[in-house]
Amino acid sequence: MARSQVFVSYSHKDAKWLGELKKFLTPLVRDQPIEIWEDTKLRAGDKWLPGIEGALSSAKVAVLLVSANYLASDFIASREMPPIFEAQTREGLRIIWIPISASAYAVTPIKNFQAASDPARPLDTFTAAKRNQLWVEICDAIVEAMELPAAAAETPVEDDGPVEDRVVLLYKRGAQPDEQLLHALETELGRRGVPVWIDRHLRVGMDWARAISDRLERAVAVIPLLSAQSVHSEMLSYEVQVAHQARQRNGGRPKILPVRVQFDDALVSPLDILSPLQHAVWTGGQDTPRVIAELNAALAAESHEIPRYVPPVGGALPLDDEFYIARQADTDLAAAIRRKENIILLKGARQMGKTSLLIRGSKEARTAGARTVYIDYQKLNLTQLVSLDVFYRSLCEWLAEELELEVSVESFWNTRRTANMNFERFLERELLPRVGGHFVLAMDETDRLFDFPFKDEFFGLLRSWYNERQMNPDSAWRRMTILIAYATEPHLFISNLSQSPFNVGLALDLADFTPEQTGRMNQLYGSPLTALSKVTSFHNLVGGQPYLVRRGLFEIRTKNYSIEQFEELAVKDDGPFGDHLRRMLVVLARNPPLCEAMREHLRTRRTVATADFYRLRRAGILVGGSPLEARPRCRLYAEYLQRHLDAVQSAATVAG
Repeated sequence: MARSQVFVSYSHKDAKWLGELKKFLTPLVRDQPIEIWEDTKLRAGDKWLPGIEGALSSAKVAVLLVSANYLASDFIASREMPPIFEAQTREGLRIIWIPISASAYAVTPIKNFQAASDPARPLDTFTAAKRNQLWVEICDAIVEAMELPAAAAETPVEDDGPVEDRVVLLYKRGAQPDEQLLHALETELGRRGVPVWIDRHLRVGMDWARAISDRLERAVAVIPLLSAQSVHSEMLSYEVQVAHQARQRNGGRPKILPVRVQFDDALVSPLDILSPLQHAVWTGGQDTPRVIAELNAALAAESHEIPRYVPPVGGALPLDDEFYIARQADTDLAAAIRRKENIILLKGARQMGKTSLLIRGSKEARTAGARTVYIDYQKLNLTQLVSLDVFYRSLCEWLAEELELEVSVESFWNTRRTANMNFERFLERELLPRVGGHFVLAMDETDRLFDFPFKDEFFGLLRSWYNERQMNPDSAWRRMTILIAYATEPHLFISNLSQSPFNVGLALDLADFTPEQTGRMNQLYGSPLTALSKVTSFHNLVGGQPYLVRRGLFEIRTKNYSIEQFEELAVKDDGPFGDHLRRMLVVLARNPPLCEAMREHLRTRRTVATADFYRLRRAGILVGGSPLEARPRCRLYAEYLQRHLDAVQSAATVAG
C-alpha cells in the first residue's frame, strides 16, 4: 500500500504549535497526494490505539512536536511513541522531530534521530519572523522526505558510494554564513578531486546517530564549521565528539580540521576538545581561497596538528624545538658564518633568545664543516676568575676538553710570558693546527666578564686578532670566527671601546617578534587566540618580547583564558607573569636612582639620562635607539611599573 500521510504526534497542550505546523505545511501539500494526519482526525467513538496504528500504517513520515509537555505525557510515552519507533524499525517510517521548547529529549530514543532544527535553540526561543523562516525550512524537509516525484529526497546514504577517504563537513543547518562557506568548500574540494560527504546526504528520519557514526569512523578528515550559532548545536557537538573518539581509537584518523566562521570566542565543553588543534579562520568571502588552500595542505600532510604536549616555557630551545621562530638575526647569522666573518656580536636584552640563536649558529658552522665550542661564562666559578692568567688557563682546559685535544695546558704554559701571550700562542700553535679547518668559538653570557678587572685586557686581545686578520691575509685568525652574545652596553664598562671587539665586526640585534611572528607562534600553540584582533591585542600587551609571547600563549592555551581574562590577570603579582614582573621590580628597587628615573619617565615621558637609559635597555625594560627614543618595552611593563613604582614613591613620602 502506498504511504501518503504525514503523521503528526504532539501534546494537546501544544496545540498552537500544531496549528503553526499545519499553516506552513498545508500550502506545500495542497496539490500533492499527501494527507496531514493528527489525532483530531479521529471521530467520536473511534478507539485511539487502533486509530493511531491505522494512521501509522499509511504514513511515510512521522513528525514529532517535542516539548516538555510532549515528554511528560504518559499516553504519548506508552501508547504513541512505541508504535512510531516500531514502524520505523519494521517498515521504514521516517521520523522528523521538531524541538519546539526545551526538553529532556536526550534521555529518550528521540536523540537517535536527526532533528529538523537545532535542539539547543528550540522554536520558542526565536522571534516570530525567525520562527516563520524556520517553519518554511522544516516543512520543506518534511515534503522532501515524502519523496514525491517532483521533489525527490536527497540520495540516501546507502547510495552515496564508498565512504573511505571521504572528507566529512560538519555544520549547523540554516546558519549563515556557515552554509555559504559549506557550499564553497563542497564545490572547491570536489573540484580538486577530494570526495566530500555532508549529513544532508542522509535521508531525513533515518537512524542518524548510527549513520553519522559510521561516516565519521571511516572518514579521512572531518572539518567542523564553528560559528556563533553552530557551537550551540547539540548535533554538531555530538558529531565532533564521535569524530574525536574515532581519532583516538584509530591512531589519529580522521584528522580534525576546525574552521572558525566569523567566530573568535573560547570553546566550551564539549567542543573544547578542539582547542589543542590548529584552526583555520574565515571572516568573509575574501578568506575562502586561503582557507581552502590551508585545508588542502592539511589533507595532503602527514599531520597538520600540533602535539597535545605543550612544553613548559623557559631556557634555550633545542635545535629540534618546533616552537622556535626564526627572526632576521637567524638569517644574518647563518650568512655571516658561511662567509667566515671574524667577530659576530649578538646583542639582546635578557630572555630575547641569544642562547637559542648561538646554538643554531653553532649548528650552521658544523654543517659548513667547522669545529665549534660553546662556552657559557656563567659556568665559571669565582676561583677561575681571580686573575687573567687563571681565567686563560681555565679557557684552554675547556677548549682542549671540548675538542678532545691531547695537550697539556700546564706543560705548554710559560710563566715568563704574559697571560695574553700564553693564551694567544696556545690557540695559534696548538688548537688551530689540530682543528685543521675553520674554528668557531661561541661565547655566551659574556656580560659576566664586564665585572672583572681583566676585562679590558681580554677584550683588547680579541680586538687585536680582528685587526691582524684585516691586515694579514695569511693570519691564523682567518680560520677562526668568534660569536659574542651579550646584553649589557659595553661602553658602560669598557674604558676604551677602540681597544675592544664591540665596535667592529658584524653586530646583530635580536629584535622582538613582529605581529606576524606572534601570530605564527599562536598557530604553533594551537591558535588559542582565534582572531587577528585578539592576536593584535596580545602582541600589543607583551610587545612581541619572545619570552612573554611564549609564556602568555602557554598560559592561554593550557588554562583556556579568553584574551580579556588574560589581560586582566597579566599585570597582577600572582598572575601568569608574576615571577617575571617581580624580578624586574627587584632589579629596579636595588638601584633607587634608576627606579626614580623609570618612575619619572612613566609619569612625564621625560628623557632618561644616558647611563640610566642603557641600563634600563639592558634589563629589557626600555627600548629605543637612543635616550631620546626611549619608551617602555610593552604595555604590560608600563602598567605594572606605573602602579608599583607610584606605590614605592608614596610609601617613601609617608615614611619621610
